[in-house]
Amino acid sequence: MFSVSRTSIWMLGAGLAAICAPVAVEARTASIDVPAQPAAAGIQSFARQAGVQVLVEKDLTRGRRTNAVKGNLDIDEALGRLLRGTGLDVMSIDGTVITLGRRDGTAVAAPNRGGAILVEARRVPSRMTRKATAVVDTVRFDDVATLAGGDGSVVEQLVTLPGVTGIEEGDTPRFISIRGISANLNATTIDGLSIASIGSDGDGSRQVNLQLLPSNMSAGNEVYKSFTPELPGDAIGGVVNVATRSAFDHDGLYKVIDLNGIYSTYRGPAHINAITGSGAHWGEGIKGVVSDRFGPGGQFGIVLSGEYQKRIRNSAKYWQATKYYFSDAGKKLASPQDPNWNGLIVPYDQQYASYTNTLRSYGGSAKLEWQSADESLYASIMVFGRRRYEDSTMNKQDYYTKSAIYDQTEDGGRQQLNSIYTRYRHDNWDRRLFGVIGDLSWKAGAGVLEIRGGYNKALYDNHQYSIVARAYPKSAYITYASNGGPGNLPYVTSLSDVNALDPAKTTYNLSTAYDMFRVAREDMGNARIDYTWNAEEDDRGLGFAVGAEWRNLILRRNLDETEYKTGMVMTDYLFTPDYTALGAIGAMPWIDYRFVDKMAELTVDASNSAYDSLISDYRYDETTLTPYAALHYRTDRLALVWGVRLDHTRFAADTPYVSEGAIDGMTRNRGGYDFPLPSFSAEYRLARRTVLSGSASRTIGRPTPGDVAQARSVSCGETDDGGEGCTISQGNPDLKPRRATNLDVTFTQGFHGDKGLFGVSAFAKWIADDIYDLTSYTTVDDTTYKISQPLNASGSRIFGIEGRIENKGIKFAGQKFDLFANLTWMKGHMDVVSDSGTRSIDRMLYQPEILANAGVTWHTPFLRSAFTARYNYRGKYLESVGASPWLDEGRAGYGTVDLSLTQKITSFATLKYEFYNVLGEKPKWLMGDKLQHYTEVDDYGRTAFIHLIIR
Repeated sequence: MFSVSRTSIWMLGAGLAAICAPVAVEARTASIDVPAQPAAAGIQSFARQAGVQVLVEKDLTRGRRTNAVKGNLDIDEALGRLLRGTGLDVMSIDGTVITLGRRDGTAVAAPNRGGAILVEARRVPSRMTRKATAVVDTVRFDDVATLAGGDGSVVEQLVTLPGVTGIEEGDTPRFISIRGISANLNATTIDGLSIASIGSDGDGSRQVNLQLLPSNMSAGNEVYKSFTPELPGDAIGGVVNVATRSAFDHDGLYKVIDLNGIYSTYRGPAHINAITGSGAHWGEGIKGVVSDRFGPGGQFGIVLSGEYQKRIRNSAKYWQATKYYFSDAGKKLASPQDPNWNGLIVPYDQQYASYTNTLRSYGGSAKLEWQSADESLYASIMVFGRRRYEDSTMNKQDYYTKSAIYDQTEDGGRQQLNSIYTRYRHDNWDRRLFGVIGDLSWKAGAGVLEIRGGYNKALYDNHQYSIVARAYPKSAYITYASNGGPGNLPYVTSLSDVNALDPAKTTYNLSTAYDMFRVAREDMGNARIDYTWNAEEDDRGLGFAVGAEWRNLILRRNLDETEYKTGMVMTDYLFTPDYTALGAIGAMPWIDYRFVDKMAELTVDASNSAYDSLISDYRYDETTLTPYAALHYRTDRLALVWGVRLDHTRFAADTPYVSEGAIDGMTRNRGGYDFPLPSFSAEYRLARRTVLSGSASRTIGRPTPGDVAQARSVSCGETDDGGEGCTISQGNPDLKPRRATNLDVTFTQGFHGDKGLFGVSAFAKWIADDIYDLTSYTTVDDTTYKISQPLNASGSRIFGIEGRIENKGIKFAGQKFDLFANLTWMKGHMDVVSDSGTRSIDRMLYQPEILANAGVTWHTPFLRSAFTARYNYRGKYLESVGASPWLDEGRAGYGTVDLSLTQKITSFATLKYEFYNVLGEKPKWLMGDKLQHYTEVDDYGRTAFIHLIIR
């Protein structure tokens, strides 16, 4: 949380590098060829060739010359030769960050001081925001040290930042929430240009799937939490910018290749009953980067990156989606709000699911650059893409009970079974993101003109087979215990009639069978022009920035579903595996996957197939034009930015028209809005290491395309996390955009010779016309449907405090340590309106009360290694608002421990070991007015990576 500049981004972001800390500089060698020259140029050339960052006071380099150094040398030795006789010396080495000073102890100046320079192996290619005074956190990517396992995407790095929550899909986060605000309300860019998104499952949301952004394309990732006119105004949570690599990060050839093996501990059913088979534990991957400069004077550059990964993610899930409530007399009640409720929760269903998943991803980028000899002109073009493919098999069994309870106590009870279900589902998910970005900038005197444009496309394809068989046992009872099951859920302890699970003795009939293709496409065109005068960090006095951005997105969604007539006896297609699901007391019947081949012989339900195939289709077209203007003023101590951004948006939504239960073509809804979005930011340096900053801004949050255009969509477990029963989603074309007023105040204090930082930030957001999903439930023929529709809330607000402390190079017992910790507290409030009236909720969607991260890196130069331990925690949060308080749903608190060890084995090779979720934490889901009742627990086990990295 600090002002944007190359110096301040690195110095104040150094604590986050504790999780990305590389092996000690002393353990590395590099090919160096630096001629004798003035010290400032010589130090800069050395840093780029050695791949390190060097901090030095600019005044200390004046009048000094560095020595010629040439050869394949140890970096420490080469640096000593470079500085010999200059009067400069190494004051500290922290990983790849080297601080220089005079032997009398004068070291680097504080961040943002005009006289300080920062020589880096990487620049920060964040030209979009280089003039902004904003609250920003930055994570740098290091090819050796960054923990980037899981799906190898940028999201793994972002979740360690203060105020950032990972929203998991499976065993890794896919989206992030910033400061308790939904992922739909973040703006995500690559080098300042917007990214297409179709959400998690082609649902037409605005949350960008960060798993489709490969980490090795990035030089660093930035999260902006306050807003200036140069930043996108359609973000209430924050702006995530992926800053891509540049060939000008290095003087010459740079290359790295990473070969890795992957082991997942949870075996689950593995090869059992899977169409394409599935592995048990092992996976593999490879990724690499190469960049070089060429042409006269090295004015041209090229960067290539690529990656491939295959891994196994088997899992088990146990859940109870619906609850019963009874009186002491055993009468079933409508809700726990009935004064006669005895206070005991009774499960209506017991659901056991086992998954075998194989995930493959591959992608890369290619970037061509040119800059003039005097660096006044710069041009680049980059293409990028990533594909993530998943093959998933689900085998699932359910008990559903009748609405009566027997022998009920606080410890459990007895229930009669109404039905038993067994389900087979096979999915192929194919998600892709690709695009092209161009950049042209020109600097003349105090003015900078930059023109950028790009096009990218997000694609989603899902092919799903679903088969369900059902039995109605005549007189079977289960007993359950109220506590002690997986995730502390109630669990079945006995079944009175085991013949109910024997297909030879109990008849199971086909109850559902369909073959579905779901497709979504979003095209995003984006262009912007920016001009600034006297608004660089080193400029003083009055300056300005003006510009405009144009953006067009077109989203198309299509579903084709073939539904089949049901009722046939399934005895010949059921078997009992040698496998017991999580939470179950024994094996249950499974549907043989070979029944998929039999589906073509079934009778097609033509009318339902046609209706369900058309009702979910829609098209959404949105165009925005956002000009802005800002005044900048800067002195050695004070920086001010004031301006306004105008958001002009128009959209058209094509939606199926339903008349008397039949679809009669498409209808078009048009709309739009115009909002001025003013902002003001200020930063004041109280002392050399002490900075106080604040900002006030207005931003908006657009409704998602699906919320506006979707007529009606029914999905039964179509998400890749298995879902819970079926969901009916309905759009709302009358939704209004959210309008937020944002306030931020930040204080930072450096210490320990600028290697330590303490920071605290307070923020507040008031949101008018907030949007939430109102959820209700209905049960049809033993299938529970969750009905969800977006509505505007009357208002919401959130307050929070972020604290962080970090310190590098702590010496203890002859060893060196880097430490970091951050803690975020948030308090939200939301007023929602439904048919039953207005209701106040003491939190916002996706807003945990507590977020915490901490880590330590232990450097052992004598072993040429570094060990990192990291802990991430988020508190429970609300995911959907129920039509009644007891139907609220959310996720339980979740904390993981991750470990890594890097070990340099030769001058060019490093081994790295990564261990994720070491303690085996299981994600859990909740429901209730205080999210006090568990409904689901998932088990993904642990994951380990071993890397051989060659540089």
